[in-house]
Amino acid sequence: MTNKVEAAMMAGVRGELLSSHPLVQAARKNDAPIVIGIYGGAAVVSLVLSVFLMNPTVTLIVDLLRFAPWGALGYLFVAIGTRLSHNTATWGIALVAAIVAVSKVFGTLSGAFMWNTMNVVFAETDLDASGHANLPVDGHVRPC
Repeated sequence: MTNKVEAAMMAGVRGELLSSHPLVQAARKNDAPIVIGIYGGAAVVSLVLSVFLMNPTVTLIVDLLRFAPWGALGYLFVAIGTRLSHNTATWGIALVAAIVAVSKVFGTLSGAFMWNTMNVVFAETDLDASGHANLPVDGHVRPC
């Protein structure tokens, strides 16, 4: 017994998924420009959204809302049923997810290092940096 993903991919190869949709019919005749164009556009939009959103709450909401379009693209690529579309659905979507995850980790780490550096700088001056954290600097906790 095969799993559900393999069964869906085989149904896509046989043309049983979204068979009457005009985009799927056009992609079965010439899949490269359609699959690469849709994937490229979606990847650029996802990467831009992941890089330029700074508010953590908005970022979380947008990340959750991006799951649905990527799932729909995966289903569309499986429904097209060609080797390129299946490889894009299998490996391409995972690649974008990995790139977004790595960029978020680097963004978080750079923000944490910058925040720690600013705490050290402000701890040595008489400037009032209201709202900054009370992180230990040289083993001493500085008051706000």
